[in-house]
Amino acid sequence: MAKINDTSTYPDTTPAMGDLLPATDISNTTNDANGETVNFSVQSLVNHTEINAQSGTTYTLVLGDRGKIVTMSNAATNTLSIPLNSSVAFAVGTCILVQWKGVGITSIAGVSGVTMEGGGVSDATTPTCAISNRYSFATIIKMATDTWAIQGDIGAIT
Repeated sequence: MAKINDTSTYPDTTPAMGDLLPATDISNTTNDANGETVNFSVQSLVNHTEINAQSGTTYTLVLGDRGKIVTMSNAATNTLSIPLNSSVAFAVGTCILVQWKGVGITSIAGVSGVTMEGGGVSDATTPTCAISNRYSFATIIKMATDTWAIQGDIGAIT
């Protein structure tokens, strides 16, 4: 297993993409604005998920949504769109959580050319599904160039 170490001590250590890095090897101690000691580690970073709160009736995913929770909160029916790879090149394996938070039902739709696989998808040529219950989540994971798997509390739109 590769480790990230102080380069002054281990100048030839360069981890490759995909190497596992123990939390003890990438921790740091620093002082915050008040001069108090703060410890940072991989574990503290892994346990934090940012939220991208959306309040409109439409939202198209952007690269910055990778690994985030996108909440959809509107009184009207609203749609989160998954773009083509040629528009937004998410890495295969990207995972995004989507939550229906407002009163209006949240749908998840792939734009033309996007394939969605998983429970609830109504049609492969116009892949659309809806989160089944308010405050529930759907998980979308990019499986291939323009293919996304979707799972969670979802159902087909009829």
